[in-house]
Amino acid sequence: AVVSTQSTGGCVIRPPFKKFIKGCAFFPVQLGDFCTVGEGVVLNAATVGNFVRFGNNCYVGKRCIIKDCVVIDEGAVLRDDMVLPPFTRWGGSPATLIEELPESMAYVLSEDSMDQYDKFVPIGPSAPGGWGSAVRKISVVKRMGSLGAATGAAP
Repeated sequence: AVVSTQSTGGCVIRPPFKKFIKGCAFFPVQLGDFCTVGEGVVLNAATVGNFVRFGNNCYVGKRCIIKDCVVIDEGAVLRDDMVLPPFTRWGGSPATLIEELPESMAYVLSEDSMDQYDKFVPIGPSAPGGWGSAVRKISVVKRMGSLGAATGAAP
C-alpha cells in the first residue's frame, strides 16, 4: 500500500529490469504497508519494506532493496543494487547513511502514512468526477431501475 502525498506532481513507480544479450527481464515490484511516497519520486526498487518514507524528488536506482522502517530524505539518490538496512535514514547524492532510527519509528511512520492517506485526493478514472464517474452513475441507475421493477415500484 503506497500513499502518494501529492496529487499534482505525481511519482513514477517502475518495475526493475536487467538487460541481457537477447533482451531484458522485468522483475516484480514488492511494496510494503504504510509507505509514503513524495512528489517527484522515481522508484525502480525491487523490494520496499513496511513503514518506508520517500521524501520529495528522490531517485531510487534499479533493483534496490529497502528494508522496514527506512526514511529517505528529500532529493536523495540511491544507486542501483543498494540494500538499505532497517531503522535507518538516508540522504544526499549519492545517498549515504545519516543516522540509525529508534524502534519506535515504526509507529511514527504508520501514523504519518495514515495522516497522508486522509489527505489523499484521487485523480483519474476511479476519482469522484473522474473518467469513470459517468459509467458508475449509469450502472447505479440501471441497478436502481431493475430493483424498482422487481419490487413493483415505478423506475
